[in-house]
Amino acid sequence: MRSAHGESAGAGPARRLARARQRHFTLLELLIVLIIIGLVLALILPRVGRLPTGLRVRSATAQFRTAFRDAANRARATGAIVKLTLNTEENLFRLEEIVPPAPVAVADSAAAAPDAARPLKPGSAAAPETARRRYGGPKEYPLPKGLDWHLEHSEADLNGPPYFIFYPNGEAAGTAIELSAGPRRFRLEVDRLTGRPSLTAVQP
Repeated sequence: MRSAHGESAGAGPARRLARARQRHFTLLELLIVLIIIGLVLALILPRVGRLPTGLRVRSATAQFRTAFRDAANRARATGAIVKLTLNTEENLFRLEEIVPPAPVAVADSAAAAPDAARPLKPGSAAAPETARRRYGGPKEYPLPKGLDWHLEHSEADLNGPPYFIFYPNGEAAGTAIELSAGPRRFRLEVDRLTGRPSLTAVQP
């Protein structure tokens, strides 16, 4: 028996069922799609949050400059010796004051930084109280992810973490520290006359 459109009576349900199957994914097809999505995410997620090497280097350089500048400015403003310590576990620099006239904390590291134990110039021992209140306590400077520190090649004191010292007269002292960002390797130093950081490329 045929309908008005020339189709047999049993052909209608069969065609509707075929069209419904075409419109919907089977369970197997859904599983395949989910597996593909999982593989793609497994490749992409570890890279999320990581900056390209060049961008990481520029970001790290900018943060080095900020931390060193703040340390130098704080030393001049407060009359205190300021210490900038590298924390490799938390990947940050920590800035703190070593208040004169008794800079005992830096005397033990004279072998790593000979100028660190040098006495302050006359008249710089009294830190202005207003400047000290403005700067407050210690400050931390987080560094970009993906930096690797190679302290075995640095001049750091083996008894403690590497650090830089900033004096009220604008001078500085400290060790050279090696680090890498991806395949590129660098040496971080401080200019002893200006207190500015110097980041130079080295061979791995």
